[in-house]
Amino acid sequence: MNDLTNSNGVLDYLSNTQFAAADVQRLTGGFTAFSYRVSLSTPLEDGSTTLIIKHYEDYVAFAPEIRFESTRSDFEYNALMALWDCGLINHDSVIQVPRPIHYDERLTQFSYHANIQAVASGIGSALGIFLGRLHEWGSSTEHRQLFLYPHRQDRIFALFANLSIRSATKFGVKEGWLESMLSEESRRISIDDRVLAMGDLSLSTFL
Repeated sequence: MNDLTNSNGVLDYLSNTQFAAADVQRLTGGFTAFSYRVSLSTPLEDGSTTLIIKHYEDYVAFAPEIRFESTRSDFEYNALMALWDCGLINHDSVIQVPRPIHYDERLTQFSYHANIQAVASGIGSALGIFLGRLHEWGSSTEHRQLFLYPHRQDRIFALFANLSIRSATKFGVKEGWLESMLSEESRRISIDDRVLAMGDLSLSTFL
């Protein structure tokens, strides 16, 4: 078994697959998964020379002491595939999200690494249009059942609440209202049926 929590382990893992790599670099900023940029030894049929690979353990990547079921990868994979299948985006879109090309039993996900050259004004305009269409699409009922995970909503909010309190305490800005606000939001989530947004579609990722 290869250790997919480090670049060398990923490099070894890929060596006997169609995605054999010349180099693997760990990406910074990942929250729950281990993410890497892979430089392929041999380009794919479409000419792609790089990929993004994500690996999920049963804990949060940035904080191993926080347990989190690795099957969360199913949610992300299904969300990305649904976006591409519904036609909301395509290969010519200025605004892109990862397009999965392989999903294996080890809960590792491979996606095309997009290289987009566009002026800032074009990106801003396309982003506004995309967010509007995404909001409309995400509010429809046809796919809600696929992404309704009430127990995971509670779990995910608890993770972010914990992070908020730890960060506020660390930087000396924790106020009395913070815990009250988080408690109220937790209560609302327990009775709300809104669908969770997949992490790669959060505003912090976009901006």
